[in-house]
Amino acid sequence: MGFLKEFTDVLISNKAIIKHRKIRWYKTVILFLFSAFIVSVPFFVGKFSTTGQELLTNYEGFHEDFYDLIQSQECEFKQGTFDCVQDGLIVEGKTYKIYLLPDSEIKESENVIIFYDDSFLVSKSSTNYQYGLYTFGNISFEELRKNFTTYQVDPKEWSGLYLRNMALSNLSFEMIIIYLGLMIQYVIYILVVSMFMMFINTKQSGQRWKYSEVLNMLVLAMFTPALLMAFLSLFMAGPASIMFPIIFVVRIVFLYGTMMRTPIESLG
Repeated sequence: MGFLKEFTDVLISNKAIIKHRKIRWYKTVILFLFSAFIVSVPFFVGKFSTTGQELLTNYEGFHEDFYDLIQSQECEFKQGTFDCVQDGLIVEGKTYKIYLLPDSEIKESENVIIFYDDSFLVSKSSTNYQYGLYTFGNISFEELRKNFTTYQVDPKEWSGLYLRNMALSNLSFEMIIIYLGLMIQYVIYILVVSMFMMFINTKQSGQRWKYSEVLNMLVLAMFTPALLMAFLSLFMAGPASIMFPIIFVVRIVFLYGTMMRTPIESLG
């Protein structure tokens, strides 16, 4: 019960953060890594909750060209690969240039769709593209044509589901990249801000705080806004990812104010 109370106090009280400023370094590292993971949650949720319709909006004209391709070619997805009767074919769509099983990597980045044997790429520009693997099972273009006609499957909806599958096929890799990127970003941020807080507080109040203690306090202060944003991401992932640094800065400001009013001698 004592630990639970101390943990709850740290979540809501800046005085409790200052009180626990001398935690062991390995606890600081563990708490920071966990907090950085929680900060990543809104980005993970945002990626996973992206719909096929939203992806189609990013790639205008994709579903029309994909539908025409299905109607005109004999290809199939099978066991994570893509195969066609005719390899190395280039099809000029209404919006995209479509490459079917090219012999070499295609360097074009504007309005291209590329079906490699084990992966897929659709690109509007060098900064707006979707790459993925074939992970949705076995189906041929002939079967798709029958489904469109017999079962009244909406070609646009199927194209959106196809793009979403491509996006989710890379989710595990993207999660690692997002986590590492945010972790490095906040490592640098906390190291720099801790140094400024220590020097500014010393100059204004004459109190000499240890750098390691200020660093520990910022890591402790990070956990509450991270936890809050992870909860909010369940309802609004986009705003939650934007709001975290704002809430974190606000808590740092209030923490600094508490430091200024707290004599070191009284802390022991």
